[in-house]
Amino acid sequence: MGYRRDAAIGAFFLLECLRNRPIQEILLYHSVGDSVSTAVPRSAFRLHMRRLKRKSNIFPLRDLRRPTPATTNQNVTVFTFDDGALDNYTVALPILEEFGIKATFFIVTGCIGGTYKGTYFQTRAMSKPQLRELASLGHEIAAHTESHPRLAEIPLPEAREEMVRSKKCLEDLIGLPVASFAYPFGQFNEELRRYAGEVGFSFAVTMKEGILTGGEFDWLALPRLGIERSTTIVQFMAKKSYAFERYERFRGRRNQ
Repeated sequence: MGYRRDAAIGAFFLLECLRNRPIQEILLYHSVGDSVSTAVPRSAFRLHMRRLKRKSNIFPLRDLRRPTPATTNQNVTVFTFDDGALDNYTVALPILEEFGIKATFFIVTGCIGGTYKGTYFQTRAMSKPQLRELASLGHEIAAHTESHPRLAEIPLPEAREEMVRSKKCLEDLIGLPVASFAYPFGQFNEELRRYAGEVGFSFAVTMKEGILTGGEFDWLALPRLGIERSTTIVQFMAKKSYAFERYERFRGRRNQ
């Protein structure tokens, strides 16, 4: 069944290649290597870098700009990592540097130098010196709250303080403005979106699957493409085009 699904997605991807439409996308990773069972394998991650380096303009989220006539015909990719797992530094960073790619790292500030406990796993988190090194190399250090709560399920003043404290902690740590924010679990609403802007974030990302289409984006509710251990290379390439969306619409019509 998985083979037939990949074959169908691949067919849609080939059709999109013929149309040659440029895309803008934000990719979402959590863990890379073998430290946790859900981590993207090192070999797959390197393959992703190699494929994209040839075909896309790549930069941190803070450098994403509104499309202009000069950029709308170019592929744009932003790499993001959520939570601040140590393997982002020990495994992902050397590969990113090998390909000259700068990424955005969303950090849970209450876990710095300790342990990050996710829904299905726990892992060591990056330390303060490691985060400073990432920033010195040109990577973006961004906020992901202090304790990673479900923001829509706690009182709004507490949710706002989670944003404020994480932003200040990181700015004090690296000595640079923190422009980007990731909603934990992708959970947000209009009040949280408004708070993100009031606190001073220029960009905020969700876990809603999608590419950046059209000329106007909601800069405080940007979609991303989740990349997981189970994501095959066919799915990876198709997700990064209009092919995956077309496949999902086609499958939905067939199941009606």
